[in-house]
Amino acid sequence: MTTPSAKAGKLSAKKSAREADGLFYEHQNRQSDSDNPYMRPFSRSLPMMLLLAREAIMVRFRRLLHESGLNEQQWRVLRALIEVDRLDISELSHRVHVLRPSLTRMLKTLEAGGLIRRERSKTDQRYTYIAITPAGVRKFQAVAPFSEAEYSRISNEIGPEKMRALYELLDELINATGEGRR
Repeated sequence: MTTPSAKAGKLSAKKSAREADGLFYEHQNRQSDSDNPYMRPFSRSLPMMLLLAREAIMVRFRRLLHESGLNEQQWRVLRALIEVDRLDISELSHRVHVLRPSLTRMLKTLEAGGLIRRERSKTDQRYTYIAITPAGVRKFQAVAPFSEAEYSRISNEIGPEKMRALYELLDELINATGEGRR
């Protein structure tokens, strides 16, 4: 049995949550509203929506990457390395958002394929630097035009203004949460 004070507390939580972002109950049905008065529907949670958006975009790039013999993480490594002379493993791990143990295993594959090379620091043997090789540059150059064509298709589908606004909103969100880029 719900007491009047408990019911008032639920209503107060609903009201403050609804006022917080205006989207809290926008897509919620009555059943879930009564079952979970404190949270927005699962399908409207920001992490879930960002995951769904990522998947909707990545499915478009996966075929291209697969055909080129790369997976998503390997492509991210090449993308990060093409813009710099070299990176130490920790910095590369941070930039490509791959945990260091997984990255270390992946680098072995890329190195065996001749796409990257490792260099030990001459001054501190604890540091290993990763650089893209000429073969890695050629692989990047072979895939990049197709990747950019996919970006163009996406931009044409939602419109350049919305694409620009999406980038700006994502940058704002990343910076506001304290997880800004380096």
